[in-house]
Amino acid sequence: MTISDNYLKYLNHFHKTDTLFNFHKKNSNVVALRHDVDHSIDAALEMAFFENYHGYKSTYFLLPFASYWNSKDFFKKVLQIQKFGHEIGIHFNGISDWIELRTDDIFLDFENQIKEFKNHNIDVNGISSHGDGLCYKFNFINYWSFSNLKPDNPKLSENGRTAEGVFDLSATRSINYPNNEFLTRKDGKVFHFWSIDYKKLNIDYHAWHLNFDKYYSDSGGSWKRTGDPINSDLKNTKTQVLIHPEYWLEKTKLYFFLGTARSGSTWLTKILNESTNITARHEYLLNQDFFNKKSNFKNTHKVVMLENNKSIVKQKFIKFWEEVNSSKYDIAEVNIYLENFLPQLKKIFPDATYIFIKRDIKEIASSLMNRGWYEKYPDPARPRIKKPINNLLNFNGLNLANKQFFRILNYIIQVRGNLNNKCNDLIDMNKAFQDKDYLKEKLYNHGIYLYPQLIKNYNKKINLNKNNNYPQYHKWPNEHRLIYKKALSGLDKFNLNKKNNNYSQIMIKDVNFNNIYRSYISNFNALPLNILLKKLLSNNIAIKIKVNIIVNVKSLGDRKIPIFLNEYSLKSKVFKRNTLFISNNEKKYHYEAFLHPRTKFLNFSIPRNNLIKLNFTKFTYKVFI
Repeated sequence: MTISDNYLKYLNHFHKTDTLFNFHKKNSNVVALRHDVDHSIDAALEMAFFENYHGYKSTYFLLPFASYWNSKDFFKKVLQIQKFGHEIGIHFNGISDWIELRTDDIFLDFENQIKEFKNHNIDVNGISSHGDGLCYKFNFINYWSFSNLKPDNPKLSENGRTAEGVFDLSATRSINYPNNEFLTRKDGKVFHFWSIDYKKLNIDYHAWHLNFDKYYSDSGGSWKRTGDPINSDLKNTKTQVLIHPEYWLEKTKLYFFLGTARSGSTWLTKILNESTNITARHEYLLNQDFFNKKSNFKNTHKVVMLENNKSIVKQKFIKFWEEVNSSKYDIAEVNIYLENFLPQLKKIFPDATYIFIKRDIKEIASSLMNRGWYEKYPDPARPRIKKPINNLLNFNGLNLANKQFFRILNYIIQVRGNLNNKCNDLIDMNKAFQDKDYLKEKLYNHGIYLYPQLIKNYNKKINLNKNNNYPQYHKWPNEHRLIYKKALSGLDKFNLNKKNNNYSQIMIKDVNFNNIYRSYISNFNALPLNILLKKLLSNNIAIKIKVNIIVNVKSLGDRKIPIFLNEYSLKSKVFKRNTLFISNNEKKYHYEAFLHPRTKFLNFSIPRNNLIKLNFTKFTYKVFI
């Protein structure tokens, strides 16, 4: 579930919103935004996050005895709503609960509900009445419980209202005030209206009885009872707006988080499940029978068999498609085995979001060595390596002891190159492990909301092995370091930030660009950029290049001069051109491009007649794989 973008239109129309408690105390002209949570605490939590993210405040009234009331982490979720800056209240349904025998003492039950919230550091100052269907069957409104709200002439002022308290403009549902001010239950017990003093429980207000000029409600999923607030000018008025979260949800979504083994997929699945608005499963797809206890083994334990049998894989995908389409919740599949099945996967799930979870190559390699991956080859339990790495790099002379490490690097490079090109986005897992805000923002970009209050062990160590015989990078055997550097085409040699990044940063100073339109980029330490790119791209490794340019610009008037990053195919044909425009008043430029998979070399060029207008003083670039 995700909150509809249409809801943001309403928030922007309201301009500024506040809680009902502040509305009550400050008595100012503002929109008091209220949510009666009838069915789903998760939908309420999503809406609370959404409002907080966009800078709005509201009040959430929670319904006792609702299906979510005793659900897992209920109070943690409520506390998270409060920590988002919103107010918590009780969606009072006392008379309905009493008439249905869920309680014998409305006051005592209400008191216990408030105490339970207080015990979890959740403040409750206000209530709203629930429009239960029983109100129309037995002819009562739940707020008739409270002596504080009794009008001078109830028969006159209460007759014809809905169970919310509003007069129904459509005249479809209304309540007739009874001649006797009490209600008799089927067991003979009697409840007298207007008999409870809510001030004794430190309740300050009832939502419907606040002082306001305008009132709007989406009860029943439409604005037909009160009119639509989007059509009204709410400036300089005291307005209360009631919105039910369940009516503002988008259709369910599907996410695939894909990566190599040992990328932190188990950790991510746990974080997504315990602290976001989606249901995440780890390596469920292809293993449905195992997880549904119809089989004692996982199909992915013989993954090469699946790779050789597309019909079985298709059946699993279709079965999963049926599950997804019947789900009420957004689903995330976190899976390290799907990279070799991407064409089939995207054919069955074209609208899914594909996210590449990317971890430092050295850490993955160490972990896979400890896990015994590719000790022999071929290995039916491990994804197939489509191209032997020694054919790619022509690196011969390995002894048997080093072949496992060699195969592991090839597997990592193969998966990264494929996913880099074919996923919608990338999450740097090394950064995500350390920075909640980074992960929160990356997930939000795709409609996934991270709730900090629900996270239990964010910085818990990941990918623990039964043994750690194989060390981390700084203690690798020399021959493995050499293999790594060969496999990565020397990128690690130029890594200026060893901590988290896998890129080469090469700085070129005082470069003569007079002939830039017909020259390749200069080199550094005898490693020309084009040679580097040729090695990487021929290995099917996806490339992202970031360029920083400092340039002195002579007077251009209103003109803009283009600088082209031209990508060439093997036959020297320009098939893609990225353009940066240099204008008169700017001196520093940041430029980023994703290179086409068929790129074999590239250069920068400027139209000849513009060269005299520019003087380049520094050119810096970074290459990411």
